[in-house]
Amino acid sequence: MEQRKKRNKKKTIPTKYPDELQLYIENETLKNKNYEIVTYLYSLLSKYKEAIEYSLKYDHKLALKYIEEIFDNQLKTTLLLKICEHLIKKDRDITRAVEVVSEYPEIRIDDFISILPGFVKLNDFKIQVKEYLAEHTKKMQYLKHNINESNTKIKEIHHKIKNIKHLTTNFQPDHNCSICKKPIGLSNNYFIFKCNHIFHENCLKEKMINQFLSQSEISKVKDFEFSMKNQNDILNKNPDLKIKLSTEKDLNKLKNKYNPLIAPSCVLCGNIIVNILDKPFTSSFEEENSWKL
Repeated sequence: MEQRKKRNKKKTIPTKYPDELQLYIENETLKNKNYEIVTYLYSLLSKYKEAIEYSLKYDHKLALKYIEEIFDNQLKTTLLLKICEHLIKKDRDITRAVEVVSEYPEIRIDDFISILPGFVKLNDFKIQVKEYLAEHTKKMQYLKHNINESNTKIKEIHHKIKNIKHLTTNFQPDHNCSICKKPIGLSNNYFIFKCNHIFHENCLKEKMINQFLSQSEISKVKDFEFSMKNQNDILNKNPDLKIKLSTEKDLNKLKNKYNPLIAPSCVLCGNIIVNILDKPFTSSFEEENSWKL
């Protein structure tokens, strides 16, 4: 395989005059039946169909050499089948043709069978076909194993994600906020993460605004706060049950958009910390202002 990869690196020679080179091929080398030179010159012009055709008049090994320079898989397969056909019909070397099939995965066994002439019987190379099918089966089993392994890992990941939702954390009112170090108390306005860090909502919000959020995100936070304040005012002032239910529904929608902004992850050990490691300590604006007198 490594040998084939090395041969795949074609040494190209710049050809400034392709028409003249074509004319030289036709007038000089073809007349003298210098097929090895003809093949080389056609390969310089990237005319691989012609290169393979003339190399087969010299030696099929030369044809296989230039096959390695073709990157178009469809053309490569077509020319490989042409080489196999030459080996069977001209050289009567069925064994070598089957070896070519086994060496190049671009050739499918059914395509190979379709080019066999009438005088060739499947029994003549049934051993080679069996080996080919055995190798193909082995590859398919390996592929199937990899697919099953990937599916198992995907199921495990889904299971872990599902279980995360049901994780619980012990909490006591005398626990301190991880930012201000004051007790959380009985307030409902706090965030607790699965790492057991706990924050007052205002402390967390201020830290997010000062260190992590962009100006556009800060504007969104303020807009959500304004909208939620209005919804809370409606709840407190309106005694109508239907209006209260509708307002609570709208308020929950706002909170579902607001909370990910101020509490995307723990600000002490979560993903948000990892994401800012490659960011500069000061913004370009701050750096520019620092040079002002």
